[in-house]
Amino acid sequence: MKRVCLYLLLFFVALSCTNKRSSVSQTNEDSKNDSLLLVQQQDSIERERIFEALGDTAFSGVCYGMKKSQYLKAFDAFKKPLKTKDGFRDFEFAGYEFYGDEGSNVENNDSKSVDGYPYGLNDILKEDRLWTYFYKDKLFSVRWNSGRCIQSERIVKYSLGKLVSYFEKKYGKPNVNNTDKFNSSLIETGTWHQMKVIARWETKKKKIIIFYRDLVGSERDKWMNENYPSDYQYELDVQFLDKTLKKEVDEYIKPILQKFADDYREKIKQDSIKDANAL
Repeated sequence: MKRVCLYLLLFFVALSCTNKRSSVSQTNEDSKNDSLLLVQQQDSIERERIFEALGDTAFSGVCYGMKKSQYLKAFDAFKKPLKTKDGFRDFEFAGYEFYGDEGSNVENNDSKSVDGYPYGLNDILKEDRLWTYFYKDKLFSVRWNSGRCIQSERIVKYSLGKLVSYFEKKYGKPNVNNTDKFNSSLIETGTWHQMKVIARWETKKKKIIIFYRDLVGSERDKWMNENYPSDYQYELDVQFLDKTLKKEVDEYIKPILQKFADDYREKIKQDSIKDANAL
């Protein structure tokens, strides 16, 4: 009987220690999660503060709300000391060569059609497909494009890390940073050619995104493909977006897209009737 009692005593002591260790482990995990949440909240507050201090500035002298003529003047001033080629639109930043475009006016595009969609509207259905756009002659989206880049995996990681670090110095810590897994299918992707989000800075009013896209098939340089098949061939886009103005654009295009959808459904219906009557 004494032996049984001893065994029971040892069992309950061991159980108590196990529960205690489990409790301590859970407490440590909760503490770690709370600390991570606190850091994220502090990052968010700091990011909001930085963007609020920048006001309407997208980068350099380029500001959201600018007229197209003002934007072109400010963008030319930005790229002039940085460009390394004779090409009018190319400029160098963080080791990459980018170009920007003159931009499109949303309201001037909705009367035309490309591939069945109102011209221009197919590019603003998703904000990760935007180039440089104006609404009521006010700039709300700017995008840089790098063109073709060819680098080894090690150099790609270094180059992307360097680019993100430049933006981090200006805009603070990003909400998302995927520089270490640029070739992973797990990266959140946009809809335009499956561009992967390398880094994203976002507040209530503004958003900056760096996109990465692998070049495939005929897009790849043939000579480099044959001699350096393991090297990555890719392009980058950097997009600056004013979410407040983008909301106005969404409200503007909503009825246009709805009318397009209604007209398309009616066309399908009429085509079906004609086909049925032709039998």
